[in-house]
Amino acid sequence: MKTVCKKLLSLTLVAVLLVSAIPMMASAAVPADPCPQCSQTNWDSGVVTTPATCTSAGVMTYTCQNCQNKVNVGINPTGHNWSSNGTVVTAATCTTDGVMSYPCLNSGCTETTTSPIPATGHTWVQTSVKEAATCGKDGVAVETCSTCQTTREVPIPATGAHTFGSWTITKKATATADGEMTRVCSACGATETQTYKATVKTISFINSYVGTTQTTKVDYVVGDTISLPAGTPVAGYTFKGWFTEANGNGSQLTDGTTCTDNLASGYYAYYIQDVKFDYDVYLNIYTNNKVDEPAKRINITSGIASDGTVSLSEVKSVVQNYYTSKDSNGITYDGLYMATGDWVDKFNRNDKEDTFSNIGDLKEQNNVFINVMITNVKEKTSSSSGSTADSSNPKTGDGIYTTVAVFGLSVASLAAVYYISKKRIAF
Repeated sequence: MKTVCKKLLSLTLVAVLLVSAIPMMASAAVPADPCPQCSQTNWDSGVVTTPATCTSAGVMTYTCQNCQNKVNVGINPTGHNWSSNGTVVTAATCTTDGVMSYPCLNSGCTETTTSPIPATGHTWVQTSVKEAATCGKDGVAVETCSTCQTTREVPIPATGAHTFGSWTITKKATATADGEMTRVCSACGATETQTYKATVKTISFINSYVGTTQTTKVDYVVGDTISLPAGTPVAGYTFKGWFTEANGNGSQLTDGTTCTDNLASGYYAYYIQDVKFDYDVYLNIYTNNKVDEPAKRINITSGIASDGTVSLSEVKSVVQNYYTSKDSNGITYDGLYMATGDWVDKFNRNDKEDTFSNIGDLKEQNNVFINVMITNVKEKTSSSSGSTADSSNPKTGDGIYTTVAVFGLSVASLAAVYYISKKRIAF
């Protein structure tokens, strides 16, 4: 029984050795050359006499089964079998690589290998703003690495979004040339300029006089003030202005009017024929609004009445030659009245006018009387204003002294007649 057991144990050990030798034998090829002693190629399966390691070669011995001659054949090194699970030797930082070590898994090998662990790089986080970005200039931000606390400065891109104010005209556009306007960014002072075209209104001026018609077209910039062309001087006529309709009808366009799109596209020149009174025109001035206190009678034929028209505004200039206001209220005008005869009490207080023109029914015995009522005045004297009335003013044609003289002679004549008649009766 013991003998059987020993044989079994021996067979088991041989089997183990054979099994363990299989990878070694696989690394050494059976000799292809014939045995150098017997020239036969009857080699056995070989025996590992020196096992190969990771880095050094082993030896396999083959025996010729004919002559028992032995031949050694090298076995290649097995090479390391590095583990995939390494050990960190040096940890990587933000800026430097680390080291990882890997052991060889082959039995009996104690060697290790290493490989680098790439640097992790900084993890930047913005922690402050050193200089804020504007619309036209980059700013500066401070960033800190959350791992190693290293800091750095990085640019903050300009926003590019300007805060512009309103446009200001820096070069005014005309009817023929573009203008320029500029606006400024309130944040950075950057400017932006662009051209603009004026809105132009073309107005035709139709000038018809003495059978001749001339049309002039003028371009005006909308928003500008208008400077009107002058009328053509015509003998015996006075130019009165430009109107939307011929013969002075419609709306009048005057100098200094602001040009708008709503203005008419055409205006007509209006002329009136010069007319003069063919009789004397007297201005009767009543003070303090009392008809029984005539103050002045003034011949205005060669003055303000020379064009055949007498207006309240013209009368005011005449009156101011004779009166000065008592207080800051100035002279108060009640109006102009037509006198039907002589000037005392010969007019209708309800028939008030602003202008009198050359109308035939004003004429009476080669004279026309126009009454004006004033108040709140006092006559100019050397004691009140330092000057007297300007009797040489062509607007007045002062006939006061002549009137007083005539009035005096008339009174004297009446007195003489009365005296003579009384004498005759007495006789």
